[in-house]
Amino acid sequence: MSVEVSVDSGLHFFDVDYTITKRSTGLSFLYQGIKMGFLPVTPLITAPLLYWRYRLGHMDPRSVKQEIPSIAGLKRSELEVIAQRCFEERIRGQVFPQAESCIRAIQSQGGGVVFATLSVDIIVRPLADYLGVRDAIASSLEFSGDKCTGRFDGGPIFNLQKRDQ
Repeated sequence: MSVEVSVDSGLHFFDVDYTITKRSTGLSFLYQGIKMGFLPVTPLITAPLLYWRYRLGHMDPRSVKQEIPSIAGLKRSELEVIAQRCFEERIRGQVFPQAESCIRAIQSQGGGVVFATLSVDIIVRPLADYLGVRDAIASSLEFSGDKCTGRFDGGPIFNLQKRDQ
């Protein structure tokens, strides 16, 4: 991956998975949640198929599931604990050094950085904090009280929807 820095003090938008990180943050979160005993193993059955459909550009936004049943009922604080531990144990080591250097160079020259990602905001927040990124266009989960319903709040942010946010 080669990155060229050109800053004009404007905003610079970065996708997260496979641009800043070497792997999927969502899949890393799934593995971490299973390891910590919060999530069942069953989503691993469908994850590879969904991953390859997305990576090959064969996923229509209308066909993306609007829910993640395996996280329904988890508290926001539990999801945040999984996300933080996931960042520390998995995602931090997956950050492309060139991407981190590029982001830090943009920031040092007064430019702003925004993440634009299909991934869930809770998952990318620790990465954003690490890189000093305050803003993100990301999928959000729906909560009823403090418990996750398992559905996306407004649907997943996908492809051109990132631009329209």
